[in-house]
Amino acid sequence: MSSMISTAKNGVRRNFEAGAAALLTVIIIGVMILTLGMAAAFQGQTEALLAGQTDYENYVRSLAQTCVDESLYRLKLNAAYAGGTVPIGVDSCSVSVAGVGSSRTITATAFSDIYTKVITVAASLKQNVAANARAWHVDSWTESDPP
Repeated sequence: MSSMISTAKNGVRRNFEAGAAALLTVIIIGVMILTLGMAAAFQGQTEALLAGQTDYENYVRSLAQTCVDESLYRLKLNAAYAGGTVPIGVDSCSVSVAGVGSSRTITATAFSDIYTKVITVAASLKQNVAANARAWHVDSWTESDPP
């Protein structure tokens, strides 16, 4: 078995096996630390991206909820309100109102970039005894995320 022995210029023999093993160990540890650091960086980047997407989804949900609230308000003012486009700031959503008499089904669709949220609400008209005050009561609320 040959060993890594070298002769220096002054004739002194040196053993480089220990140095080679130490260098190899340092390289392996360095590669492992670099791999762990890159994995941690990619994990952090992925988590930040997912958090941003969650915020955006919540924004679209709030937009759809605002459209439902606006539709209930418009129904209170005008029982013949049939829906349409509701502008909210720089965004908008589409609303359709179906039904007659004292019950309505409101479907609000909000969309922004890649997210779409649909909220379907069944509402019924509530009046006081004198029939001079009107309010719409939400009987059911369904949210869906179409593909």
